[in-house]
Amino acid sequence: MHDAAADKLKDFSAERTEVLADRILLYVADGDAALAAVRASGLEPLTSLVRRGTLEDVFLRLTGRRLED
Repeated sequence: MHDAAADKLKDFSAERTEVLADRILLYVADGDAALAAVRASGLEPLTSLVRRGTLEDVFLRLTGRRLED
């Protein structure tokens, strides 16, 4: 579904890119600059969200799993 957009995003300097069924996630140091670059490349996301990483993100990245309550 997002194959054409994902191909355009391959040249971005994202630390990591995830192509999901309903969205493409870019992991970058500067989200605002990345979003501006995405728009400058001719892509216009239906929605966008720029957020900072959390401690949970770090945990999942290092362990690959969630905490169980």
